[in-house]
Amino acid sequence: MTAVEWLLNHLDKTYHIKEKFLPSDWEFLEETSKAMEKEQIEKAYSQGALDSIYMPHKYYNDTYPTTRLSDSSSNIKIIK
Repeated sequence: MTAVEWLLNHLDKTYHIKEKFLPSDWEFLEETSKAMEKEQIEKAYSQGALDSIYMPHKYYNDTYPTTRLSDSSSNIKIIK
């Protein structure tokens, strides 16, 4: 579970914040924040990786397999 996933779940369980959004707005917030976090993780890994063969998006997908995002090369796409 990523930090963004944890935060969104915690806010919803504790404060029922999801109810305050239209479903489409909540989905946009959730998927956009996950895509941004994914990009940050991949960028950080790229900058610090010693193994240049292991691609950042592969690292992310191996580390966070439950995230519902697809990536093609270095482009992040949100699946709706």
